[in-house]
Amino acid sequence: GDDVRIRLRGSAQYPNAKGSAKYKDEGGEQEFEVELENARALKGTTVRVFANGQQVGTMRVSRLGRASLNLNSDRGQAVPNIHAGSSVQIKTSSGVLIVSGSF
Repeated sequence: GDDVRIRLRGSAQYPNAKGSAKYKDEGGEQEFEVELENARALKGTTVRVFANGQQVGTMRVSRLGRASLNLNSDRGQAVPNIHAGSSVQIKTSSGVLIVSGSF
C-alpha cells in the first residue's frame, strides 16, 4: 500500500510548533493521521484540522502541547481524499494558523 508522511511547519504566530501528517491507502482501507507537537501555549484548547481547505476533524491539545487525530475508513470514519499537492493545516478555533504542510 501507499504510505506517505509529511512534516507540518509552524506558522508566524506559532513558530516553535511542528507536526506531521500521514496518509495510507491499502486496498480499500484509507487512514489519515495528524499529529501536533510543541504547542504548549495551546494546552487545553481544541484545534481544527483541515485537508484541502475542508475541516476534517478536531483534536484537544494536551498539557504537554501535543494532539493527534486518526481517521480510518475501516472504523466507518470519513477519510479525506489525499493526493500529491494536498494541503494540511491545523488552526485554532478562531482560525489562526498553527502549522501547515503539503503532500
